[in-house]
Parts: sequence; structure tokens; C-alpha cells
Amino acid sequence: MAGGGERGDGFGGATGCGLLLRDLNRDGRADLTVAATGEDAGSGRVWTLRGTPTGITTTGSAAFSAASLGLPGPTGGLAFGSTLCP
Repeated sequence: MAGGGERGDGFGGATGCGLLLRDLNRDGRADLTVAATGEDAGSGRVWTLRGTPTGITTTGSAAFSAASLGLPGPTGGLAFGSTLCP
């Protein structure tokens, strides 16, 4: 995955459903969705990592933020991804 961790990102730190394993692309393998609610000055970001026959891979991963999805909101303190429960 591009980028690196910075202090306060909170990658995978959300409790409860902060990490979600689901077959998102219906290929029979569990994909990992993980949030970093402190990323981007507290706006938050969510990543999906694809499942393979040997485990999770960053190849083909995707990242989403409120801004990338065109959602309105403040630039900081939004904590996008703080709730990943289905």
C-alpha cells in the first residue's frame, strides 16, 4: 500500500468492527477492510485488501475517504471509517 503510518492514524484501531472480513468481490475469498480514523488530519480513510488463495494481499488494494467519495464534511475530525459494521 502506498504511504506510511504516522502517529495518530489509528490504522485498524477502531474497536468492534474496525476490521471487517467479507468476500466483497464474490470470488470465494475473504477480503479485508480496515479503517484508519485518524488518517488525513482526522478525516479518516478506509482500505480494502483482496483475499487470495494464500491470504490477504496489498496488490489491487483500494483506499477511500469521505472526500474521494464526494461526501460533504469537515476536513478534520470526521473519523471516516469509525463504523464498519454491516
